[in-house]
Amino acid sequence: MIVSEIAYKLETKHKIALLISFSTFTFTGVLVILSSLSDSQAEVLPPMALFISSLLVLVAVTIIVSKKSTVIEFVEVTPIKAARVEPKEVFAAIIRNRLFQAVAITYTISIPLMILSRSPQSLPVFLTTLPAFLTAIVARLCREVIIAREGLVVGDTLTRWDKIGKIDFCRNSVVLQNGSGVPIAVLPRTPEIEEILRERVGKQNV
Repeated sequence: MIVSEIAYKLETKHKIALLISFSTFTFTGVLVILSSLSDSQAEVLPPMALFISSLLVLVAVTIIVSKKSTVIEFVEVTPIKAARVEPKEVFAAIIRNRLFQAVAITYTISIPLMILSRSPQSLPVFLTTLPAFLTAIVARLCREVIIAREGLVVGDTLTRWDKIGKIDFCRNSVVLQNGSGVPIAVLPRTPEIEEILRERVGKQNV
């Protein structure tokens, strides 16, 4: 079975570009929140325009850096087992994820601030983006996962075993995360899959 393996080689200039663009995006977001506390609607427009511009710049920088720092190689893997979980199990796993909880808390704090500041223009965006974000993650993690000797294959992309930072054994599912805590794949929790994962990844990541 031939699949692609993606490796990222970030240079110093790439890290600096990402850091500057993300810092600018965060700073302008704070300006929007502070300006929304004012009674003047005119004071909200300039920081909102800066916020949207910084968001577009951040997306552009991320895409450019990804293209310049991504190396794709085609490797042959030996499949062991294919598995897929139900969407409800993926949904439950995402809700328990700390990164998603942090995003949800941020939204929870921001929405009351918009309402109290009498500047709810952005409220529809906030109310739709989080469900859309969650739906996209669930759809991605519901795909079939092939457990191979070399790692996990999702779609046609290989993630090697040494790139998996942690395995979270839930009641009916197993969540595999990278070193940053981002879910890579969700598998059904069966004795066979649990044995394979413990053997391949190692107890230090369980």
